[in-house]
Order: sequence, then C-alpha cells, then structure tokens
Amino acid sequence: MPAAYKLGIGEEVLAELVASPPPVQRRLVARLETLKHTPMRDGDYTEPDSDGRLNQVLLIDDLIVTYHTDHTVKEIRVVRVEWA
Repeated sequence: MPAAYKLGIGEEVLAELVASPPPVQRRLVARLETLKHTPMRDGDYTEPDSDGRLNQVLLIDDLIVTYHTDHTVKEIRVVRVEWA
C-alpha cells in the first residue's frame, strides 16, 4: 500500500483555523482530511497562483478549498479556505 499523503496548510488557513470556535475548527479539519483520501482528485476548476502553479479549487460540502498536490513528497498543500 502506498504511503499516505500529508496535509500542509498555509498561514492564512492556519489563521482561519485558530480564530474559529472549536465546533467550526472540527468541521474545517474534517473537510480538509477528506483530501488525503483522494490525492489524485482534480478540483472543480483550477486557478493559477502568483508563481504560475495551478491550484485546484474544490467545493467540499460548504467549504471552498484551494490547494495543490506535491506527489513527490506526498503532500497536499492547502493555501486558502472559504466558507460557501
């Protein structure tokens, strides 16, 4: 079985998580954890960042997640979250 992917979160996502009340933190983490189970999944659309990297943008229940996957190091880097 291949090694599991890890989640990496950007500073903005961390700030959102820390500022949220505990019930919202649990919802946010639960939705982000679903990304690890399908690391090859494409988002609903792509969005380039300032470095030209294509980020995946995916709606997970009521959360819009912007991320990119680094398959070499098996990491899903979450760069932005927004509640829909």
